[in-house]
Amino acid sequence: MVLVVDDDADVLASVAQLVRVIGLPLGVRTARSGREALAVLSDERFDLVISDFHMGDMDGVALIEAAQRLQPGLACVLMSGDPHVARDRLRGARAADVSFIAKPFGAHDLVDHVLARLRRSMAA
Repeated sequence: MVLVVDDDADVLASVAQLVRVIGLPLGVRTARSGREALAVLSDERFDLVISDFHMGDMDGVALIEAAQRLQPGLACVLMSGDPHVARDRLRGARAADVSFIAKPFGAHDLVDHVLARLRRSMAA
């Protein structure tokens, strides 16, 4: 199962749709905030979380840190239109093995990134 988290409804829908069309035998859930995502993560197991960095209630790094406490070893992808700030924040975080993709990105870039991240987590 893949959880996509973004407070922008258009980005959320687009990323979730791209993950669905990859054709993996994984379901896709969405959340519009970090708090909503944590509620979902506390009830369900996931293979991957794809989160935006800038969100209203908490940033994507804080979400990933909390998500990995709930589900150790959880694979994560962080999306951001502000790559320098996001990478700096990620460096100081207690988050393991997080991939990063800069916005804007093309559909093929995201698909390739997600597939590579899933392969890496399944090999571990």
